[in-house]
Amino acid sequence: MLAHGRVSGQGEAEITDERMSGVKILHHPNFDFPVPEGLHPFPMDRACAAARILSSHLGADTWKALSAAPSHEISRKDLERTHSAGHLDSISAPEAAAKIFEADEVRLLLDSEIDTILLRPQRWICAGTLMAAKAALTSGSALSTAGGLHHAAPSKGGGFCAYADLPVALAALRAEGALADGGRIAICDLDAHMGNGTARCLLDDPSAVLMDVHCPTSYPRDAVAFGRIDIPVLLDVQAEDDAYLSALERGLSELAGRGPFALIVLLLGTDPFEDDPVGPFRLTEGGILERDRIAIQACRRNSTPFLVLPAGGYSDQSARLLAETIEKAAVAS
Repeated sequence: MLAHGRVSGQGEAEITDERMSGVKILHHPNFDFPVPEGLHPFPMDRACAAARILSSHLGADTWKALSAAPSHEISRKDLERTHSAGHLDSISAPEAAAKIFEADEVRLLLDSEIDTILLRPQRWICAGTLMAAKAALTSGSALSTAGGLHHAAPSKGGGFCAYADLPVALAALRAEGALADGGRIAICDLDAHMGNGTARCLLDDPSAVLMDVHCPTSYPRDAVAFGRIDIPVLLDVQAEDDAYLSALERGLSELAGRGPFALIVLLLGTDPFEDDPVGPFRLTEGGILERDRIAIQACRRNSTPFLVLPAGGYSDQSARLLAETIEKAAVAS
């Protein structure tokens, strides 16, 4: 069952297919991670921070009209279409989780604590990505305040990603008949780091066309995943606005030539931002927002349904940049 509006887990109203057509923004408070500050550079409250900005800018009534939330986390059955049972059974162990989330402090937690504060939010994010994909196919566009966990492979997590939310969602859509067999999908990953997990999950899926803009000398340096990317757009460390945007437009032009697509997924990570402590690029705020405008406009130009996921971003401006892109895209739809 799907719930309309921002909810806390109680009193959700089921959202019908007709009402789904008005959904633009997916959000749930459980997308955030209830962990101690400083455990990881990822802004653990980014989803709710972005939602607060959006609610303030749009007004409570507009926010309620445009937003929706999943009523439950993703199921084990849905996860098993993409991930091995061994992976799903092992990731709450402290040693495994510490490697995935790149934090030694995680080794001090109990399995149940790891599940509650790190894994459960990502299962909610998976549910949100699935719901957002359905909304995009129905209404033409959808944006989520979380998602884009692109470093998780079928049998291995990493880069703060335990589950591969996008491949999980695509597999569920095909299983449910919402996306016909052979329905071609384009994934345009504009996070500063290669989406190696997504690529590994889709190694044997010829219906997915992958474009990835990243720095090849930066994390994760995964040769197998790189070999799966159909349109690699490679940039040097310290790349700035002009170089990045020119390369992006060339990549999008090539992607358009491989269409048509049933759905385009945009991963608009904010980690190319110049103040990001982890990203290798040096885009200005204006450059980030122009990147997002160009990518979204490319989808609209071909009248292709599109889904926006925020992927990575580690600066204290990440939530604000995310909210600005979501607001402009949602209001313009």
